[in-house]
Amino acid sequence: MRRIIVETNLLREYEIPEFTISQDEMERVIYHVLSSELDHEDDYSLSVINVNDETIRDLNEQYRDKDEATDVLTFVNDCIYEDEPLVELGDIFISLETIKRQAVRFETTFEREYLFMLIHGLLHLCEYDHEESFNDHEEMFIRQQKYFDELVK
Repeated sequence: MRRIIVETNLLREYEIPEFTISQDEMERVIYHVLSSELDHEDDYSLSVINVNDETIRDLNEQYRDKDEATDVLTFVNDCIYEDEPLVELGDIFISLETIKRQAVRFETTFEREYLFMLIHGLLHLCEYDHEESFNDHEEMFIRQQKYFDELVK
């Protein structure tokens, strides 16, 4: 049996009443995706940061040269050190305002849309890149839907 430990840092830089997802629920999703995707028997750490549209738009412009809000941005840690007790995977920024609008547009709940985009961010941390590789694009969205269907009822 593989051993994987995940330490999750949930940073709530922005709050809305619709955000009712527990830390336990988020960690359940995170653990499932990472234990399915990662090959190593390591201890991992990642941060999930809830932000507003203004913050995510600023990040999107600064790092991707796109002056618009988006739902999720993932920053993969490219510096892995052998002797560290935790492998720091990176950071996932999620705009709660965008998630709320998308939930209405896609006729789903806020919680379901949030978890769908959390899975998307996790797959980016596992080095899927739908913008650079067509093969990754198709595979990433297949896996995103698969994990969502397995985890979210």
